[in-house]
Amino acid sequence: MHDGRLVAADAAVDPTAEALRRLTARLERERRARLEAERLLETKSLELYEANQALSALAADLEQRVDERTRELSEARCRALQQAEIDALTGIANRASFARQLQERLAARHGDAPAVTVLLIDLDDFKTVNDTLGHAAGDQLLVEVARRLVEAMRPQDVVARLGGDEFAVIVHGPGHGDGAAVLAHRLLRAIGRPVMVEGRAMPCSGSIGVAQSGGGDADELLRNADLALYASKRAGRGRVTSFDTSLRADLVRRAALDAEVRQAVADDRIEPWFQPIVHGGSGGFVGAEVLARWHPEDGEVRAPAGLPGHGRGARPARHDDGEHAAPRAARGRAG
Repeated sequence: MHDGRLVAADAAVDPTAEALRRLTARLERERRARLEAERLLETKSLELYEANQALSALAADLEQRVDERTRELSEARCRALQQAEIDALTGIANRASFARQLQERLAARHGDAPAVTVLLIDLDDFKTVNDTLGHAAGDQLLVEVARRLVEAMRPQDVVARLGGDEFAVIVHGPGHGDGAAVLAHRLLRAIGRPVMVEGRAMPCSGSIGVAQSGGGDADELLRNADLALYASKRAGRGRVTSFDTSLRADLVRRAALDAEVRQAVADDRIEPWFQPIVHGGSGGFVGAEVLARWHPEDGEVRAPAGLPGHGRGARPARHDDGEHAAPRAARGRAG
C-alpha cells in the first residue's frame, strides 16, 4: 500500500513525462498514418500512370487505325473516280472523262494561248467485223486501235473512247507544229494498218473530223468536229476533214430541204415522170422507167430519192415516194 502511494505520488509529481509520452504516441500514429498515406498515394499514382499509358497506347492504336482507314477510303475513292472515268474495255479515258477534261482545258485557255483541238475518229465498217467474227473480235480490234492512238499521241494529250467504235483526241498546247490536219493523217495511218484478230489480218480504217476552239464552248467544239467527221464519211471514208463554217451552212440547207421533202410527201406532191427505155440495137421503144419528181418552193424540179444524205446520227426522212407516186403512175399509164 505504501508502494502504490509512491507511484501515484510520482505520477502526480511528473506530468511532463506523461505529456511527453502522449505526444510521442501521437507522433508515432501520425508518422504511421503518413507512411500509409504515402504508400497508398504511390500505389494509386502508379495505377493512374499505368492506366494513362494504356489509354495513350489505345489512343495511338485508334489514331493509327483511323489513319489507315482514312487512307484506304481515300484510295478507294480515287480508284472509284478513276474507274468512273476509264473505259472498261480499252483502259483509256471514257466519255465522261473526255467531257470533263475538254471543259477544263477550254476554261484554262486565255488570251493568245494555243487553241484546243478536238479530233473525232470513227472506224469504217466496224459493224462488219462484229457481224462476221463476233463481238469478241470486235473488242480486240477496238483495244488495238486504242493502243495505237495512245502510242501516237503525247502524254499530255487526251485519248478517249466515246462509245462503240468512236474515239476522240484532245490536243492542247504547243508540240504539234505540223498542224492538226497532218496529225490526223498520221493517226489515220496508225490505225489503218491491218489488225490481227483471231489469227486473221483484218483491214482497219477510219474517218476523222477536226475542229479547233474559237471562243465557243465544249458543245459547240464537239458539234463542229462531228460535222467535219460526217463530211469525211460522206466523202468516201478513210479521210480527214477540218471544220469550216460552210459545213454548218450545208447542214442547215439539208435540214430545210429535208423538211420540204417531208411536207411534199405529206401533201402528195411527189409526181411520176416517165423516162422511155429504148433498145440499143433497133432503137425501138421497150418500156418506160417511172421517176419520182417533186416541185419544191424554189421551182426547181428535184428527185427526192436523189437528195444528199442526212447528217450523221440524224434519223433519215421517210421518203415513201413509191407509195405516193404509184397511184399517179398508174393513172398516167391509164391516161
